[in-house]
Amino acid sequence: MIDHLPVLEAVFSTGHTNRNFLVRLAGERLVVRMPDADQARFGIDRSVEEKFLTCVDSEALCAPVMYCEPSIGVLVTRYLSSRALRFDGPSAERSISRIADTLSRVHRIDIDVPAVRLVDRIRHYLRETSRCSDATRLRARRWSDACSPILEKYMLSRWRPSLCHNDLVAANILDIGPQVRLIDWEYAALGDPFFDLAAVVEE
Repeated sequence: MIDHLPVLEAVFSTGHTNRNFLVRLAGERLVVRMPDADQARFGIDRSVEEKFLTCVDSEALCAPVMYCEPSIGVLVTRYLSSRALRFDGPSAERSISRIADTLSRVHRIDIDVPAVRLVDRIRHYLRETSRCSDATRLRARRWSDACSPILEKYMLSRWRPSLCHNDLVAANILDIGPQVRLIDWEYAALGDPFFDLAAVVEE
């Protein structure tokens, strides 16, 4: 039973799938995530996400999980005070080493869930553009046509499925001092670890 009512401190910027709130409860700051979209449309399986969170939480690779209910998509984690991980200037080499070490730990985690092929996920998103504006559909089709030769070669390549975060934008990489932790694991899956590396390089 909760003796105190949570106090809303801030509403974080929302993404494509969630609303996120910073609340204080009994002196502790927490981040509450509420779903805000059709999860299947974005290829999100909350029950699989829960399995991933259990693993990465035990390895101190994410924000500590306080509550997770996949049936309704609600997640509560401890708020971590952090700063952006810098990849320029004098700290660049150390930052690269730290994120490389973190990803190495993620990719070594052994978990029994189905693998997701990047090509299949891209095709799923292309099908979903049928709900979008004409301009968006045209842009997606042009991108698809340009990338098709690369994707066809990629389908023939061999890679070992590993646990991948799959959404390593800068805002999801937290520098909390002695550690680097990753948040927003809803797109995580067994996949090609080089996709995570490519995402970091792109950022």
